[in-house]
Amino acid sequence: MREEFWGVFWVDIGQDSTAESNFIVIAKLLGQSAESVPDAFHVLTTIKQSWLLILDNTDDPNFDYQDYFPSGT
Repeated sequence: MREEFWGVFWVDIGQDSTAESNFIVIAKLLGQSAESVPDAFHVLTTIKQSWLLILDNTDDPNFDYQDYFPSGT
């Protein structure tokens, strides 16, 4: 999988606070500052290469996980 994507990002969205901290960590690992999920989403949307976002703990079939996808993905 690493050969196909520039980056593979794994986010635990079992709890909102965990998801938020995971997205912020991703932005910081990419050398950018982020204080919120929208900030981190902005960082992700600026990546020109192909990348993969894996959302873990998506166990609730009634929950709308769309909020965890950056726009343009």
